Amino acid sequence: MSKDLPQTPHDALFKEVFSNPANAASELKFLLPPAIARQLDLSCLTLQPGEFIDKQLRGRQSDLLFSVAIKGPAKRRQAFVYVLYEHLSSHPRDPFFLLRILVYMVRIWEQFVKQNATAKY
Repeated sequence: MSKDLPQTPHDALFKEVFSNPANAASELKFLLPPAIARQLDLSCLTLQPGEFIDKQLRGRQSDLLFSVAIKGPAKRRQAFVYVLYEHLSSHPRDPFFLLRILVYMVRIWEQFVKQNATAKY
């Protein structure tokens, strides 16, 4: 099976629904704390390529990465919004979940640096 194709029915449903930026924006507006949601221009949410989860966990997890503009004065800054969906119905909680999230975030930034060699840090 291609890495671009969903591997489970849960993954297929998640990616079908939330790969649409309008659907993702509605869900983020609902889930994010209001103070954060107000700072993001969710109307310009853009799906970014890539999967960042470990291959052995793809049966339990799905992920999507979006870029979004941060509202504010003059120069518009960009941010990433990473959505990780984990199917926990039959799996015990992972005590290292936060460590895995950190690894995924590092992978996102490594991809960004590769694609934006002239970016200022």
